[in-house]
Amino acid sequence: MRRVEVETKAEDRHLRVVQLNADLKERAARSGAIVIAAQIGGAVIAIVAVAVLARLLRPTDFGLIAMAFPLVVTATVLRNFGLDIGIINREQLDAALVNSIFWLSLRLNFLMALTLAAMAPALAWFYGEPRLVGVTLALAFGVFVLSLGAQHETLLKRQMRFNLLSTANVLSTLAGAIAAVVSALLGAGYWSLVIQTVVTFFVRSLLAWMVCDWRPRWKHVPSGEFDNTLRSMRASGRNLTGTRVLTLASNYFDRVIIGWLAGASVLGLYENGRRLAFFAVDALYSPLLDVAVAGFSRAGRDDVRYRSFAIKSVQLVLAMMLPVLAFILVEAGPVTSLLLGAQWTGAIPFARLLAVAAFAQSLTRILTWFYLSRDETARQVRWFALQTVAIFAAICFGAWRNGPHGVAWALAAATCLLTIPAIFYGLSQSPFTARDFAQAAARPVLVSLTSAAILWATEVLRVFPGPPWVHCALSIPSYWAIYTGSWMVLPQGRIAAGQLARLVINR
Repeated sequence: MRRVEVETKAEDRHLRVVQLNADLKERAARSGAIVIAAQIGGAVIAIVAVAVLARLLRPTDFGLIAMAFPLVVTATVLRNFGLDIGIINREQLDAALVNSIFWLSLRLNFLMALTLAAMAPALAWFYGEPRLVGVTLALAFGVFVLSLGAQHETLLKRQMRFNLLSTANVLSTLAGAIAAVVSALLGAGYWSLVIQTVVTFFVRSLLAWMVCDWRPRWKHVPSGEFDNTLRSMRASGRNLTGTRVLTLASNYFDRVIIGWLAGASVLGLYENGRRLAFFAVDALYSPLLDVAVAGFSRAGRDDVRYRSFAIKSVQLVLAMMLPVLAFILVEAGPVTSLLLGAQWTGAIPFARLLAVAAFAQSLTRILTWFYLSRDETARQVRWFALQTVAIFAAICFGAWRNGPHGVAWALAAATCLLTIPAIFYGLSQSPFTARDFAQAAARPVLVSLTSAAILWATEVLRVFPGPPWVHCALSIPSYWAIYTGSWMVLPQGRIAAGQLARLVINR
């Protein structure tokens, strides 16, 4: 009788595990489409906010915030200290361990916020901008507020509840945009951008607590009881943290140099030009990273499933991202004038050059999926160290030769030259090979560049005359018609398009 009860309980546990896995797969199937839809909504909000604020504020206001943002973004990225991937990928997660990690992260984030605040005078001295002291102190507070919800967001990712995360991100973006526009209308100037960031961080943390049912216990178990577990998680976390820091360094070093060389006004032009150029990459990459890594992790060590998922996912993301970047490359002038206004014409050369860098970077950013899903963070940090040194050298050379515009040229050139080595190195130990990557990326790259070339020819022939809004109203649908038509005329283009459409619907 006892044996029968034990077997029955074991079967019940097995059925619960099977049901849990089925639920996770069902959530994963819906996550891609939900994240994409949410990002489109968030992107629209961001575009409208930038368009309005660009007409209410000066380039100097944007440049001033851009001077403080490298430190702020570094602090926000480090708020999980690399432990988030360990929580997400761990098969069994002890409640006491989660509680200990929360209190450990809270202490570390508090110290990090204090460090950021203490660096405010040094930052103001470096740029020669006394106003940066108050700005940095306010943003340091916002960083700590954001860290309060980091653990809850990680648990939602583990549960693959990306629909809730995406909704929270959209609502927090909307709240921050409204607060910024209202503040700017009231004459707050550059402080409206600070308010936007702090409000966005506050609402994001608040919503994370509201939608996640986990709550920390005040009487937490000391982290010493989980030394072995935390040691292994920290080992992987250190590599991931190192990669994130190196990525941020290579992504923000150009802005640091321009702010130091040319001041807040030119940096403001560069910042918004870069924002337009990298819009599609920034909008899609980060949220889809979480979905992709979770999907790859579920594939486990089944190389056939892993490779199949990778080919479809890479092709889908690039088919959505690359045409937008190619369009910005050709139409940087009208798009900048339409969205930002006449006072931002100085941002057009930056937007066009950086669109080239964004196009190349969209290919290499995807490699993070494969590093994380197979726990190859040590290899990843080695590559990023090399890449960061190369980009630093290129930016310094460009700044020496031609100032801010030289920086943009150098960044575009270095990013393009590093693309192929990054792909070969990143996939050298993956079941998804560089040949597979080329197969998945070839059609989106070819069709996007072909469509951009045809659109450029229409620009030379002045097919779309008139003010920026008329020009964009004609060129956008024409470009997408060219892109769709080019996709269809390629061999098996209709089949590939149908597969991508079904993938979006089924996800």
